[in-house]
Amino acid sequence: MRRIHDAILAAGGSVLVITFEPPERIPFYVEAHGWPFAVVSDPTRAAYQAFGLGSAGWVTLFGPRVVLEYLGLMAKGYRPMGSDSDVHQLGGDFVIDADRRIVFAHRSNDPADRPAAEELLRALRSISSSRPCEG
Repeated sequence: MRRIHDAILAAGGSVLVITFEPPERIPFYVEAHGWPFAVVSDPTRAAYQAFGLGSAGWVTLFGPRVVLEYLGLMAKGYRPMGSDSDVHQLGGDFVIDADRRIVFAHRSNDPADRPAAEELLRALRSISSSRPCEG
């Protein structure tokens, strides 16, 4: 996502990361990931519930796909943050238009299940190309 951040901004979009980490951990979270995005805390997980994001069981968390993804990330220097967070909570990726309609939704089936950043960018560009011209 970081590598296409400029393209997202150029298409009129922005990125908002929602985490259930406590507010006081947000600066460490942002620094650890090196994100230029806005990050907000949702410790009650109201947004997770509103977007229909579920939880993963232990079998899913330690499935081959997830283990391989995290081993690959760790080989590139990623280190888990050692948080006492709920590792079962799944995330998602959404593109929302100016009218607050979800135009793209990807609810993760496991922690390694993420859409390609280019897929999110295409969804964002489809919004801007479907807007009527003003003039």
